[in-house]
Amino acid sequence: MEVVKIAYIVVVAIAVLSFPVISCVLVRKHIKRSFGYILCVLLSATAMSGVVLTHWLAYDWHLEKQIASLDRDGDGSFSDEERLTWSEKERKNMEAYVGDGARNVFSAIIFPLFSFVYSLTVVSIYAFIVAFKNRSSKNA
Repeated sequence: MEVVKIAYIVVVAIAVLSFPVISCVLVRKHIKRSFGYILCVLLSATAMSGVVLTHWLAYDWHLEKQIASLDRDGDGSFSDEERLTWSEKERKNMEAYVGDGARNVFSAIIFPLFSFVYSLTVVSIYAFIVAFKNRSSKNA
């Protein structure tokens, strides 16, 4: 099962990191100049952030459901008697739930900024290559 998870992460990472190039290819066929450039950056940054935010929200929702089941008597707190009944997986879920602050900050704040900067960089490189290619084909 671990190999499947690693393969999934690799495929998603490759797909997410290729969004700027895909958006350039699709948008710049129809829209040229600075509006196409801006649109490429915004579309790819939004798509990249959307994938990560969707994964984060789905995992957070799943974790909330797992943690809700740990309150055996339904009083809203976790007593020592309830903690003794938890399995190892339930303890790991609780540790993930309590220690998820960094994941929340990364998913909600840092990754959208990273995706914007990454998209801006890749789209700029793409635009430079296309401009250089067009210039060299005109001179030939």
